[in-house]
Amino acid sequence: MVFKLPNGKVVTPGRPFEHDGWQYPADWIARASPAQKGALGLLEQPDPRPADSRFYFVSADGDPVPRPLDQIRAGLVADIKAKAHSLIAQVAPEWKQLNLLTRGIEMSFKLHGKTPLDQNETKETTDAQVVWDKIKAVRQHSDVLEAEVYAATFEMLLTWQQHDWPEAVL
Repeated sequence: MVFKLPNGKVVTPGRPFEHDGWQYPADWIARASPAQKGALGLLEQPDPRPADSRFYFVSADGDPVPRPLDQIRAGLVADIKAKAHSLIAQVAPEWKQLNLLTRGIEMSFKLHGKTPLDQNETKETTDAQVVWDKIKAVRQHSDVLEAEVYAATFEMLLTWQQHDWPEAVL
């Protein structure tokens, strides 16, 4: 719980404060009667909503202080990359991606040697391309979101959200 003085200053219990030239000790609010608080004009306020830790840290006196913009951007980009990684893993876990890559190299060598793919290999190639296209869509969208974050101001980032991930993988 916090209190507000008539001048609008917020006073937190357990912290010293000054009002009208008088210094009040840290324990004054805890010891003061409701009448004393009323005489001073202290009004009880609901606890303020905590500042979003992605954008602010709390100073020693309890005030929210904006984080450096590069730190905010780094955190948001890490969130984007984590979401992209998760979506790509849903499309094809890493073991499957490695198998597709290995198989693609094998077929590439076969084609390079002028040996045509058989019907099963052609279907396998088409199926693999569908998987890679989904992964590519996620990676491209991740790049777009990261560019938005790097181009945004502090104020813009306060309301920015990840959006429009490719539906093909959701």
